[in-house]
Amino acid sequence: MITWLRNSLIARGGVAMASIAVIALLNIFASVIVADKTQGDAAAINVTGSLRMQSYKLAYLLQQSDSQASLHRIQQEAALLSGRLHSNELERLLQNHHEDALSRQHDTITSSWHRQIEPLFYDSNLTREMLRDRYEQQVTGFVNDIDTMVRQLQQDSESKIRLLLAIQGASMFLTVIVVFVSMYNLNTSIVTPLRRLLRAAKRVQRGDLQVSVQHDLDDELGQLADAFNQMALELSRMYGDLERKVEEKTAALQRSNQSLHLMYAASRKLAITPYSASTLGEIIDDLVRTTGVKHVSLCLNENDQRNRFTPLFFSAHEKDKRCGISSCDECYMHSVRQANFGIDIRDSSFPIRQNRNRFGILFVETTPGEHLAQWQIELFNAVSDTIATALNLEKKAENENRLMLAEERAAIARELHDSLAQSLSYLKFQIGRWKMLQSKAASETQLDEVVEDIRDGLNGAYKQLRELLTTFRLKVDEPGLEPALKGTIAEFSQRGELEIQLDYGLREFRLTPNEEIHLLQIIRESLSNIIKHAHAKHALIALTATDDNRVRVTIDDDGVGLPKTTHKQHHYGLAIMKERASNLHAELKMVPSPMGGVRVMLDCQLENGPAPTRTVTHV
Repeated sequence: MITWLRNSLIARGGVAMASIAVIALLNIFASVIVADKTQGDAAAINVTGSLRMQSYKLAYLLQQSDSQASLHRIQQEAALLSGRLHSNELERLLQNHHEDALSRQHDTITSSWHRQIEPLFYDSNLTREMLRDRYEQQVTGFVNDIDTMVRQLQQDSESKIRLLLAIQGASMFLTVIVVFVSMYNLNTSIVTPLRRLLRAAKRVQRGDLQVSVQHDLDDELGQLADAFNQMALELSRMYGDLERKVEEKTAALQRSNQSLHLMYAASRKLAITPYSASTLGEIIDDLVRTTGVKHVSLCLNENDQRNRFTPLFFSAHEKDKRCGISSCDECYMHSVRQANFGIDIRDSSFPIRQNRNRFGILFVETTPGEHLAQWQIELFNAVSDTIATALNLEKKAENENRLMLAEERAAIARELHDSLAQSLSYLKFQIGRWKMLQSKAASETQLDEVVEDIRDGLNGAYKQLRELLTTFRLKVDEPGLEPALKGTIAEFSQRGELEIQLDYGLREFRLTPNEEIHLLQIIRESLSNIIKHAHAKHALIALTATDDNRVRVTIDDDGVGLPKTTHKQHHYGLAIMKERASNLHAELKMVPSPMGGVRVMLDCQLENGPAPTRTVTHV
């Protein structure tokens, strides 16, 4: 029971409230009983006091009586005194004092009245003087007995009042003790712990999680204090974990930022000079600063499987031991195995490769007991891939340049053969004819005709040579076919006073430089034919995409239309156009144009995207 009270604030508060309630109830109950006991005491005292007054009244009447009527009145007064002696007030009072001093005193008074005094008023043998003398002799003792009874009644009432006061005082004293104990318990068990909890909560609010609330009892507030201490401990742990995670995330973000900056800088540098030793050296220096690994080296080759890698750059090494290895296949295969299976070794290596091309190895050497973190491995892999991509793009660009150069040389040779070479052959034939006629002593007219043909042939050859020079000097100054077409349109508009309209719908197509050159040359040759032979005033160039993602080129004019016979020089130009169309795997057609002249049509499949919104440009 005591343990239960010690461990429960509610129980202690309930006991205190119950104690106060019990004391109050007992006080009320005792007060009611005492009040009930004192009920009628005043009336009894009054009645007893009236007995004394009635006794004196009888003595006064006896002294004043002188007739029969006065005697009768005295008897009536005596009867009234006898009735008061047995009144209800005294009877109820005496019932509560059975066989005690007050009851005995009443019996004494009653016996004295009925045996000694009352018979005197009904004794006929007594004269008035004798009655008065005897009554006066008896009344003094009788009144003294009444006084005694009155004092007893007064003392009894006073004792009841003192009892009531004692009960009230005891109740008040007990109530004060219970209240004092309750207030003390309230202060020690509730107020003080709550203040401690409040101070601890304010410290937690200010960010101080190293708090602890002390409470000796295992009551509700003790449990609350334990829960608060546990909460503060958990918050401290969580806050520490959060700080640690924030630091880790911050460090990871910083590493990511540094890695992105490194990758961006490496991409920019490699885009300019991928094979430069200084560029690769700067990238290796950035890797060392970012990763914190001191020993990083790089070996490259020229994509020749038979040759060893050439050590290009070393970090914190005067001479790399790997340079003494006679074959690089072992190092390269080792780096490939590590890249594929993640072998955790001290000397890490990362292959620089793309597709089937292998360009070299990136070596990373750590100190004993140190291993690369995952982010470092990812960064080294990313840098290796970036270097490999740059070198692969550089090699691809070189190959494309070689291919384009070969194609252009073939085109130059083809065009020289189809135009200038044939013209020179024709001139050679005419010179031979002229010599033959001269040896046969031909007429001047025949010789002049041959000379005129030679002159026309020379002029034609010279004109073809100038056109070939113009074609071979052609270059695309801005990226894309559209700017080159605009420049061509401006050029031919000035040369032939021709209004040319451009409808370009290939902005989403990714054309190779070779394809752009071929399309541009076909369009230029078509415009040249329009100026030379069509005598047109208007022309329309349209480049569009079909629903099946094919490219269609149409050149329309409002000239004289297709001739019945094709001129020899014009035939050479058409042959060159068809040859270029064949290089694009396309078909070239010439049909009547809705504008009244000729329509040149080219339909081919190129590397393209979805057809864009078409725009029309007037020049």
